[in-house]
Amino acid sequence: MYLSNKALKTLSEHKYAGSDASILYHFVLRHWHNLAIRAIPLWLAPNVVTLIGTAILIFGFLCVAYYSPFMTSFMPPWVYYLSGLCLFIYQTMDNLDGKQARRTNSSSSLGELMDHGCDALIVTVQALITAAIANTGPGYLSICILLLLMSPFWFATWETYHTGILNLSVINGPEEGIIFLVIVFILTGFYGPSMWNQEWRLLLGMKEDTLSFIPDFHLNTIVIYAIMIPSIFTCFLSFYNGICEIIKKKKSIFPALQHLITYFMLMAAIITWYLCSTHFSLTHTAIYVKSASNIDSVWFYYPRITQLTVGVAFGDMVSRFILAHLCGEAYPLLPRPLLPIISMAIYSILSYSLFGYVYAEKVMLAVITPVVFIGYGEFVFRTVNQICNYLNIRVFTIP
Repeated sequence: MYLSNKALKTLSEHKYAGSDASILYHFVLRHWHNLAIRAIPLWLAPNVVTLIGTAILIFGFLCVAYYSPFMTSFMPPWVYYLSGLCLFIYQTMDNLDGKQARRTNSSSSLGELMDHGCDALIVTVQALITAAIANTGPGYLSICILLLLMSPFWFATWETYHTGILNLSVINGPEEGIIFLVIVFILTGFYGPSMWNQEWRLLLGMKEDTLSFIPDFHLNTIVIYAIMIPSIFTCFLSFYNGICEIIKKKKSIFPALQHLITYFMLMAAIITWYLCSTHFSLTHTAIYVKSASNIDSVWFYYPRITQLTVGVAFGDMVSRFILAHLCGEAYPLLPRPLLPIISMAIYSILSYSLFGYVYAEKVMLAVITPVVFIGYGEFVFRTVNQICNYLNIRVFTIP
């Protein structure tokens, strides 16, 4: 992605604006962060702080992936504790990078882009860790977690683009949401992962026929539905704040609605790809499917690669959205990172409706995954180089 001189000039003049109304942050976390920042040496660049937190969470993700590749295995207790610790460290470092930038007088638009860009990538990592710990398997529950974490991030970015301010509500994902997951991970290690697949009546010590009119939900299903409520509320709040600010400034709402169409196209492409692919596997497999390894769909056979491909495409889209905000430029209705996901959705429809098999789906995934990863890497490399050259700064050192 090439940035014009006008875009770079706008980026150089950009000033970050944001507010965090989180109850947990103001009463607890900010005191911890003020203490933790003292352990960060003054010579350490803020972007390095960002990457350290990101790398630590990825390490936790790799440990979980090793012990539970299909998100169905019981893991050693230390893996659950480690996952909680890694997520907590990630959250801490995500807050400390901004403090370090102000502390060393090295704040820049590049730092904001890297901070939020890494956060966009980590959304999928968090979703996959959570799915494995909650023992959801690679089915629809893991996809629900992924979409529920993606959606508030997109709407927050959308609100920032159209209002110029990143507003975090009294209960938000980066603060309360992450601490909630940390607690869940630790409790799973303490009580054991088997609790996630128990029916709710057994967990409450009730008889099987008690309140028989209520479906036999497992604990992981109930928790995911519970996560859905604050996720939808956060999206609505971002939408409401954005629309109100646009109307207040007497601007047209159509560009803002266009960017929501982009979001719905992404969601529709992911859901369509998943449904067409897995519906075929479930309805045309001759034997009863008992494990993910028996299913031909890439969503079941290669769940982590498939979801990471979707996640990197999402991270690329969000990073470009953030960059457009920093540069004061328009964001396209159909961004390039969305095209591979739409291609897979179209392929899955054709494969299911016309040919009746998806055996070549893994070949398509093998093509699409490098395209998505290389495309994102090329975007990061070009963008960082242009910004560093224009601002005369370095990525990983303080001037």
